[in-house]
Amino acid sequence: MQWTADITEHAHVTEIKQPACSGNNQDYYTQIARHLNHSDKCFQFDVATQFASMEQGKLEEESDNQEDEHEPNSETRQAGHYYSPACTSVNYFEITENIASGAVPNTSAPPNVFVSSTTAFRLAGKPSLRASINEALEVYGLPDLCLALTAYFSHLNCSMEAAQKMQIWFKVRVQQRKYHDRQSFEPPQSLLASPPSERLPRR
Repeated sequence: MQWTADITEHAHVTEIKQPACSGNNQDYYTQIARHLNHSDKCFQFDVATQFASMEQGKLEEESDNQEDEHEPNSETRQAGHYYSPACTSVNYFEITENIASGAVPNTSAPPNVFVSSTTAFRLAGKPSLRASINEALEVYGLPDLCLALTAYFSHLNCSMEAAQKMQIWFKVRVQQRKYHDRQSFEPPQSLLASPPSERLPRR
């Protein structure tokens, strides 16, 4: 017997992912529940208005003695599905190309949007934290941080001594190209980071 998770995966998209993308990345559970509650109210309203329009159509038929069957307005007929609005998807790859070509004037330096061959990253305008290299090494439990930074500055032919403070972002937006269609892209996703703790140990 063949098993499939398509139904549950589709439900996860419509009931969790889309409501989460419609919020502001705060209090996910509360905002998802509020979004689903509003969607259900809109659905119930659409059902009620469809029945009302059908009843109104029947009354008009009887009063005008028309033989043609009344057809509800297709623009208002939405009882067959929930309306779940989603945020407009942003193309960070295109934004990066426009910045590199000079099409976007007065951009920040260095730009807060950058890409690799398959992934685009967008940082907030201001970092979440500024800390020294030793402080970041201790707080985040990254024993190889100094080696990685030394290799990076060596690649740039720069001295690491000038880097007294690090800019650290707790949140970053990530967007990837679709695996089977490199010209298309997935919706951006938010990645949140926090230092390791007893509740969330480093793995």
